[in-house]
Amino acid sequence: MARIIQPNSFSLIFLFYRFARKVNMGMIYLLVMLHGANVFARGIIPWMLVFWIFLSAIVISKFRALKLSN
Repeated sequence: MARIIQPNSFSLIFLFYRFARKVNMGMIYLLVMLHGANVFARGIIPWMLVFWIFLSAIVISKFRALKLSN
């Protein structure tokens, strides 16, 4: 029987860093917002809130770096 792998926050970080330079920034915003909506729909857990603040800081700094390099 095939095992179904569900995406999680760590796979989102991997995808973000792998495709950040190749994908339009709007697509990355959309991906992060959809994942965030999924987390809030399931109910926020305190450690997850801390993780999302950390992830948001990474995303913002990465976007600023991309914007300055272009």
